[in-house]
Amino acid sequence: MLTVGLAAAVECAGLMVLGFDPSKARIIRQMVKFPETAAVPATLLRRNTRTVIVTTRRIAEEADLEDVHHPVSAEAGSEWIISRFS
Repeated sequence: MLTVGLAAAVECAGLMVLGFDPSKARIIRQMVKFPETAAVPATLLRRNTRTVIVTTRRIAEEADLEDVHHPVSAEAGSEWIISRFS
């Protein structure tokens, strides 16, 4: 696992947030839905306009994500992710 500081994450060319543990649905929801606040640092990641969240359908539903892409295959999903960073 690689971790980076919040400033680096906000300023990088593209940010991919991976959340596959069901317990992460809450923080993903906060990241997307809560007002931006230092009390919930994940909300500050929205400053990076090229942020992509990669998670499971179940977690996306629990996090109440609205702009969701459900690829039909791993290859299609990979191509979609690459297109977001090109």
